Amino acid sequence: MNKIIVRFAVAFIIGTVALGCGIHEGMVQREDLGFVEFTGNWQNADIRIDNLNPLILKSTSDPEKNVQDSPALIYKLPKGKHNIKVYRDGNLVVDRVVFIDSNMRLEVNIP
Repeated sequence: MNKIIVRFAVAFIIGTVALGCGIHEGMVQREDLGFVEFTGNWQNADIRIDNLNPLILKSTSDPEKNVQDSPALIYKLPKGKHNIKVYRDGNLVVDRVVFIDSNMRLEVNIP
């Protein structure tokens, strides 16, 4: 009876050590990105973020394909300070300095 218990204990210890060696601890680092959500009257708006190339937002509705305009557009931005300007017909309608943090979502309403 003692031999069976000893064998079982040895087998249990060896099995535990063998299975435990395959486990690795690690850290997952997420991208340092935040999100800017443009809402409101964004159709045909000219958006400039940090004076880079403009984003021209066009209407996407197509009644033949049953596609409707989305109520908002979402863009990824790296965390930090950003300057957002929105133009419509050559007129500046939004001029904001925003601070984006990781996984933060910021809404910019376009009048």
